[in-house]
Amino acid sequence: MKTLISLIVLTDAFGRDAWKPSSRGYLEVFERLGGSHSDYTYIGDNPHKDFIAPNALGWRTIRIRRPEGEHALASASREDGAPHREIVSFDELRVDPLKADVF
Repeated sequence: MKTLISLIVLTDAFGRDAWKPSSRGYLEVFERLGGSHSDYTYIGDNPHKDFIAPNALGWRTIRIRRPEGEHALASASREDGAPHREIVSFDELRVDPLKADVF
């Protein structure tokens, strides 16, 4: 069975140009773990920058929009910044451990 989080990439180590919305951090994860881009799911909260790169790479994207969160009232400023799904709590996520799939 795969773990849900097996790698952490600190994009600051690559310099300011690697900060979101750059794809550098996402590509680093992909290069280290492999597979298919469609196997990956990214969860974030800021529609202005969090979902642009993973959407372009073909990852599934989920926005957590906590009612009291910093970006709760923000909307995607660009079409490519819109997540595929929104939730208000991690309790809404379901994981299929046989497929290592998040939905």
